[in-house]
Amino acid sequence: MADRLKVVQQQETWLTLMVQYLVGQSGTKPSKPAAAVIRAPGMKVPAGEGRWVPFRWGAADYDPNRMYQGGSQIAAAMTGFWDVSVNVWADSTTRRPNDLHFVHVRLMRGDDEVAGQDSLIETQTWIRHRINLSWQGRWNKGIPMQVQVSQHGASDNTVDANATISVSFVRDLT
Repeated sequence: MADRLKVVQQQETWLTLMVQYLVGQSGTKPSKPAAAVIRAPGMKVPAGEGRWVPFRWGAADYDPNRMYQGGSQIAAAMTGFWDVSVNVWADSTTRRPNDLHFVHVRLMRGDDEVAGQDSLIETQTWIRHRINLSWQGRWNKGIPMQVQVSQHGASDNTVDANATISVSFVRDLT
């Protein structure tokens, strides 16, 4: 029994030393991952095809690296390969029957559109638009990212929309 206890204690010592080594040999705790989950609480989207309006983010559910500083942009915490997911919900118009209502969402990295998705539903069906947009790619530190939305086919001027964006760092580019 004493021999077995000695082996377990040696393994525990080895594991403790390994953890300290993996942390970077400095004894500091590892930093939280570069990731964020941010919500846009809702806004009115004016009618007009190609009339893009950025979502104004309202609250960060998780953002340890402070990628969101307010407004409509999120900036990369570090240069690398990122995974981005956007979920958008928007009302459809109910005023004109037997027509089609379009909602378009695009993801902008700087001035470049890197992803886009559309939703089309018949009016007066009481169905909400739900758009799930995903993108993976290079995102450089400090470059802003923005989610924009437009809608048309509505006889009324605006529809309500809200969104959530999730970003997570995948790996360095080296």
